[in-house]
Amino acid sequence: MEAQVKEEVLPMTRSCSGKRVAGGGCAVGLVVLLGVLSGPAAGSGMQDWKAALTAERTANEARIAEIEKQAPPVYADYQASQKAIEAHNASPCTATEDNPGACDSYNAEAESLNTTSGKLLAQLQAFKDEEDKLIARNDEITKKLNCVQLPTACTANSDCTCSNCCGTWDGTGKSGICQPTCDK
Repeated sequence: MEAQVKEEVLPMTRSCSGKRVAGGGCAVGLVVLLGVLSGPAAGSGMQDWKAALTAERTANEARIAEIEKQAPPVYADYQASQKAIEAHNASPCTATEDNPGACDSYNAEAESLNTTSGKLLAQLQAFKDEEDKLIARNDEITKKLNCVQLPTACTANSDCTCSNCCGTWDGTGKSGICQPTCDK
């Protein structure tokens, strides 16, 4: 049995939820807005979300740096496993009628090489998937930190270009103010 050569190369590389809610739902945004309008002391807690997002982005960047340190040795091991597979396949075994078990060790080696290569490839894929998710999340965080929703009049979430969160409190859903965020 020949070992399988893998040629895959991995580059390392709520809302108010559209519902109209009377007297609740987006009321937190209204309180935040009123805090801004009433002065710096009342709005001092508003920076907490920025600090939390900045801390999350920093932690994500640290994990990305860890991945970028951990992945290269795994990739080197993966490349070595591929060379071992190629060397294994370069000298095939042929069982004869009088010695049918002659290739048992060859086949066991092929299985071992395939298993090792598969585990390394799975580890590299896990690194890549995690890194991709962290990068995407950091992009979202950057967008949130760079986008400042002004408290403008709205009647639907789509009226709020930055936060996509229109908070209504009149019970009819016809009058609202864009909220900084819909996250609870």
